[in-house]
Amino acid sequence: MLDKTSQEVFNGYMLDVENGIKKFKSFALDGNNIALDFVNTVEYRGTKKEIEWIESYLDALCWAERSSILAKEDVIRLFEANNDECQKFYEDIIVCRKTLHDVFSAVIEDGMLNKLGLDLFNKLYKLVHRVLTEGAGGNNYVWLFPDAQTTAVGFLQPVIQASADLLLSSNLSRLKRCSNAECGWLYYDTSKNNSRRWCCMSSCGNRAKASNFYKRHNKK
Repeated sequence: MLDKTSQEVFNGYMLDVENGIKKFKSFALDGNNIALDFVNTVEYRGTKKEIEWIESYLDALCWAERSSILAKEDVIRLFEANNDECQKFYEDIIVCRKTLHDVFSAVIEDGMLNKLGLDLFNKLYKLVHRVLTEGAGGNNYVWLFPDAQTTAVGFLQPVIQASADLLLSSNLSRLKRCSNAECGWLYYDTSKNNSRRWCCMSSCGNRAKASNFYKRHNKK
């Protein structure tokens, strides 16, 4: 049983986690790929309207809960266990996100993964510490990643795996950036004729339609 001081500390963690999870309930998962959703935790990147969703290690864990990588219990446990080193882990997470953004942006601009993008992507494996280990039966080898639910930045493993799967796909032309130049959100276009233009029709898409209507109306 926790003593009074320990219980108060734990209750503080619980309250922080509850607030963090509540914050991310409104975060839209519109990228059609968990790695793109991770990159999209910066809105209006590089503009005066820039919005940073992940402002702390706890925010990153709460995003992972929103994305179904972690359960609420995992968030509480990881936040409590790694609180003393949360700033270091937070910095690693932000480096990972920026690297993925740069890699995906290079693909969108060049139509393929260039050498710089490949080098950047390979550096991410240093964050998740993959290890080559003997597979079942002892006649093959597999890459072993840290468990997403038990290590401080293990939740990045599914993100990086999703990135690799995307970059190895044969449809990189479907990796796009929202047509709203200020928005900057990335997404994987799953439309039948590869015609999606907006991160979300209900936000950037509707604003663009309203703007075009206003311009046409004023010309009359």
